Amino acid sequence: LVFVHLADRGTKGLANLGDSVRILEAVDFVARTAGARPWVVNLSVGRHGGPHDGTTLAEMAFDYMLGSAPGCFIVQSTGNYFNRRVHARGRLKPGQTRTLDLHVDEADFTPNEMEVWYSAKDELEVCTRSPNGVISPWIRLDAHADVIENGSVIGRIYNRASDPNNSDNHIDIFLYPNAPPGVWAVTLRSLAASDGTFHAWLERDEACPGCQTRFNRFDADRFYTTGTLANSRIPLVVGAYNAHSLKREIAPFSSVGPTRDLRLKPDLVAPGVDVLAARSARRGRPYKRGMLIRKSGTSMAAPHVTGTVALCLQGASRPLWGHEIRKLVLSAVEPVNRQDKYLLRYGRGYLDVAKTVN
Repeated sequence: LVFVHLADRGTKGLANLGDSVRILEAVDFVARTAGARPWVVNLSVGRHGGPHDGTTLAEMAFDYMLGSAPGCFIVQSTGNYFNRRVHARGRLKPGQTRTLDLHVDEADFTPNEMEVWYSAKDELEVCTRSPNGVISPWIRLDAHADVIENGSVIGRIYNRASDPNNSDNHIDIFLYPNAPPGVWAVTLRSLAASDGTFHAWLERDEACPGCQTRFNRFDADRFYTTGTLANSRIPLVVGAYNAHSLKREIAPFSSVGPTRDLRLKPDLVAPGVDVLAARSARRGRPYKRGMLIRKSGTSMAAPHVTGTVALCLQGASRPLWGHEIRKLVLSAVEPVNRQDKYLLRYGRGYLDVAKTVN
């Protein structure tokens, strides 16, 4: 067993769970430690933002790594963001506007970020209105500006043309810790539209989880809520269901796709509610409450699939390629036999460990 601590706290912002360099260094450390032996990595980490189409540098690196050599694989959690109200979407015709309200908590002492991704065939401009009624200038494509209130810079807006990885356009709005709390209004206006579709995500607030900035319930959309790095093509992305229930219903928090380029996510589901696991401890502070703990989350579901892949790598007569492992696990799932508005949340179905290994 190889453990890599990603050290996201106490690093003064120089390392976090959305840092693609840290993630790739971690996976590379596992690969180098394994040497000629097969390996599988569990990545139960995530954020909200990003293009959600598999084109982040980390996701492309995952696909490249698993497509370059056999005997290696990556499993990821899909995220716990289904009910977080962190995604919104819409479609604008030329001349149309759409305003999204961001609710910033009074206790929020952290920066906040909103991303909007839209087609390279379209042109949007954006402006903000603060809770105090101060309106920013319109920011057109390929421009940026500070958000200023009472003579202080409280944020910054970018309207970036042609992302180098997917060629789409990207609006990024940063609100600094000195930005006033309350309802921020972000207005998008279409100047040209061939496709017209936009997706907006509010970044995860790890430093103050109870202060998570949210869209109002009328704008929030539960689809397209997969994690930032959970949209690549070869790794298996795992949702969570309740294995303690006879109905085996999906966990209420488990995120769902599709990806922004309309691929099914998660790929499958595994037990992720009240899972018994080893209890960790802070450095130098061993727990006195026992060695085990029950936890819920897609982070608890992904390791079931990781362990199953390890069994496959162990039992195979030759090193398996990433696409073979993916096909093997998904061909052995138990299909979901139910009518559900959010049937996509189950992916291809329930993990079947015994059938996969056999």
